[in-house]
Amino acid sequence: MSHDIEEQLGYRFRQGELLETALTHRSLSATRKAPNNEKLEFLGDSVLELAISDLLMQQFPHFHEGELSKLRASLVNTRSLAHKARDLGLGRALRLGKGEEKNGGRNKDSILGAGYEALLGAVYLDRGFVAARRVVARQFAADIKTLSLAGVGDWKTRLQELTQKLFRATPTYTLVRESGPDHEKDFVSQISVGGRTLGRGAGPSKKSAEQAAANEALQALQTEADAVPARKIGSKPADEAPSPARKAANAKSSDDAPKKSAGSKADDAATAPPSKKAASAKNADGAPTAPPSKKAASAKDADESPPAPPSSGRAQR
Repeated sequence: MSHDIEEQLGYRFRQGELLETALTHRSLSATRKAPNNEKLEFLGDSVLELAISDLLMQQFPHFHEGELSKLRASLVNTRSLAHKARDLGLGRALRLGKGEEKNGGRNKDSILGAGYEALLGAVYLDRGFVAARRVVARQFAADIKTLSLAGVGDWKTRLQELTQKLFRATPTYTLVRESGPDHEKDFVSQISVGGRTLGRGAGPSKKSAEQAAANEALQALQTEADAVPARKIGSKPADEAPSPARKAANAKSSDDAPKKSAGSKADDAATAPPSKKAASAKNADGAPTAPPSKKAASAKDADESPPAPPSSGRAQR
């Protein structure tokens, strides 16, 4: 059975005892006093987090720490690790005590997730971090690719924001199929907007199936968007753009519009009614003005009157 695990994992152990320890649950070691996988689980947890963190930083170099942490949490959790363990057939290979065997321990998410981390811890001790990282990269390649295609965060939320913007409608999720035993259910959900089906998704829970369907719908909408020629936000569509004739008419009207030059300004000034200041200046240049005052008239009379006759004293001389 351990050979099957190696084949599914894509890794051949040099130290077979490490694999045996990784598959041994504490419920069995308590009765047989054999080493169990708890320490390897502890080590594998750190190895897995480091490997996933490294892979995410390479795949999403522009994301900040908070976004990377959310992505890692979506990949490294009990449910997702148990799913990976089931894909490897780990439940059948686990060495359990009689009590845990009776309680369905081979199908418990907690035991399967711990066993998966113990396997990675055993790989690390067998050949080091590079080998362990290579195993993690193979195991999570599809998950990271899905994240890369759909972007960060909650796909359902992102899809709802997009459909509200594009169609002013909210997505509708429909459970299409539910199958499998209670401990290993498989759900298939379908998503539609305004009666149009956009995608389907499967998962071990309704929530994960809806997330997968939302992811597929996002990719479908993105494909449609890529097929439409891009235009700047706020620009007019081609059918609203002015025709060449209209452009020519606009240009002509612009050319015919009166332009005020220095000469035209002077002409306008000549036709405009004179201001008080202009009138004063005109009067000063010799234009007819108001009648002279008495004082001015007296002065004029004095200049134009005949000379006075000589006095009697001068006449006697």
